[in-house]
Amino acid sequence: MHTHDLERNVTDLSGRVDELEQEATDLRRENGWLKEIVMLKSGRARGGDLLSGLSQAPSSQGSQENGDEDSEERGSMKGQSKKSGA
Repeated sequence: MHTHDLERNVTDLSGRVDELEQEATDLRRENGWLKEIVMLKSGRARGGDLLSGLSQAPSSQGSQENGDEDSEERGSMKGQSKKSGA
C-alpha cells in the first residue's frame, strides 16, 4: 500500500513538473516579447522627431502586425493555462 502511494505521488509530481516546465517556457517567450516592446518604445523615445518618421517604415508596420498576432497567441495561451489548471 505504501509503495502504491509513492508511485501515485511520483506520477502526480511528474505531471506537475511537465506543467511547470511548459509554464516556464511560456513565461520566457512572453518575457522576450516584453523585452522587445520595451526596446522598441525606448528606441522611439530616444530617437526624437528625426527618427519618428522612420518608425512609419514598412518594416516597423510588419512588426506591429506581428505584435497583433502575438497578442492573439498570448490570449489563447492564457486560456489554455486556465484550462490546464495553471
